Amino acid sequence: MTRPGLIITAGVLALLAPSVAVAETPEASALAHNAAYEAATKSGLSPQTLSEMLTCAAMWERWDYAVISAADPKFAGTLRRELSSANAKKRKIYWQRLARREMNEDDDAAYFEKTRSRAEESADKLYAAYATNDAAGTSRLIEWLGICK
Repeated sequence: MTRPGLIITAGVLALLAPSVAVAETPEASALAHNAAYEAATKSGLSPQTLSEMLTCAAMWERWDYAVISAADPKFAGTLRRELSSANAKKRKIYWQRLARREMNEDDDAAYFEKTRSRAEESADKLYAAYATNDAAGTSRLIEWLGICK
């Protein structure tokens, strides 16, 4: 069963999640990220479609890059284990494998690649917003990670 309301409901969740806007210290920023992630994990939402699964894989890949390229190691050190680089790598692989399993033998490989490409573009946009400290983009990225736990 698919959940067509995942994206719409997830958008509402972003309004309710704690803000992960730029904090004064790396530790405070990580704590804000942790709180927003925790709120998203409690949403009850779960990826159901191929598109959502591929988006999860792409979001975790972008998050891994964000963590390993963080300017201050205190940021990464304060993040909860679920938001670590090591976990991000595992979650990316998990969602990629689940998406592959979602494909049937008679499904079109071109459709898979087109869907993957769209998911990558979406993740790139959210990562760009995150990298420029855009509060809404940051909230959406962390929200996706919580949904894609």
